[in-house]
Amino acid sequence: MTLPRIMAAARNGRKKHRDSAIALDGRCRDVAVLANRTPVCLRPVRAGDREALMRGFERLSADSRYRRFFIHKKGLSDDELDFFTVLDGTNHDAVAAFELRDGGVEGGMIGVARFVRVATAATEAEVAVTVVDEFQNQGLGRLMLGRLVECALDVGIRTLRFHFQADNTAMRRFIQKVWPDAAFLVEHGLATARFSIAHVLQPVGHEFGPEKRP
Repeated sequence: MTLPRIMAAARNGRKKHRDSAIALDGRCRDVAVLANRTPVCLRPVRAGDREALMRGFERLSADSRYRRFFIHKKGLSDDELDFFTVLDGTNHDAVAAFELRDGGVEGGMIGVARFVRVATAATEAEVAVTVVDEFQNQGLGRLMLGRLVECALDVGIRTLRFHFQADNTAMRRFIQKVWPDAAFLVEHGLATARFSIAHVLQPVGHEFGPEKRP
């Protein structure tokens, strides 16, 4: 997905994307195909996703949890579930991926990409991407990030930043593949990558199979 296409999707309106992700019959309307040909459903996270998010967390390995939260974490508190699912769509938003069941109905949550606007920089946001282990290395992170960029551009965000452990080489490769010009800073074992979504964005998701958009 090129930057002009992403910006055109953003101009169609954030509310339209959120409301039309699932049809009235419960079928997913934003279906993408991973590298291993597995179809997935992509849509914004909603307040009713607490249970799905908790089940998705339980499918993460101990290492994946540590990479996401920087601590060895066994579960999510009620306050954390509220924070991760009750979003304003402007300063905090997220896109989730779900397995697809027969008939195009969404199954379990298998990934989330989210941004939180930086209070001291109105056009900058921190980003996190999480994929359950069995679906890693199949292009899902890039697919979710592509949808998230649409949302971020629509609310005036122009720069994204990732925080990750300096020894997380997989995350560094991921960022460099999507944004080759990303700037990296490493201090005290923590790496930060910053990149513009207004000027530099590699195609996101296309190489992993055909996508069906609403």
